[in-house]
Amino acid sequence: MSHVRMTAVVVAVIRLGLGLGLGLGLDSGCGTVDVGPPLADVNTCRPSQAFFATQVWPNFLGRDYGGRRCADRGCHDVGAGRQMVLTAPAAAPEVPLSPEWAAVYRAATRQLLCTNVSSSPLLARPDGRQTH
Repeated sequence: MSHVRMTAVVVAVIRLGLGLGLGLGLDSGCGTVDVGPPLADVNTCRPSQAFFATQVWPNFLGRDYGGRRCADRGCHDVGAGRQMVLTAPAAAPEVPLSPEWAAVYRAATRQLLCTNVSSSPLLARPDGRQTH
């Protein structure tokens, strides 16, 4: 987007905000706008890093399933072509998570649906409710 176009967009947004009475700190007579109840914190359905390191990884994602693990080649490794890529670092996870473990944490938590946690792919695929 060109600089001129970006400037025009910013000006239009400011005008829209003023027209809606949002204030934006640029006018003196702003009213309040009811935007409804506050949204849930985006991280409320995600486990803490400590819970992930001590419970989720060792008991579910890092567990041996009949000689196979989620991060094994062909399952959830980089070349598998799946949405959730798990590349387990050699070292055990410690809190705060190292960058390598943080990537595994993010990959797993992206499979959680905050609006309906029980239907999250991270839970529903392994137990057979969704195709895995």
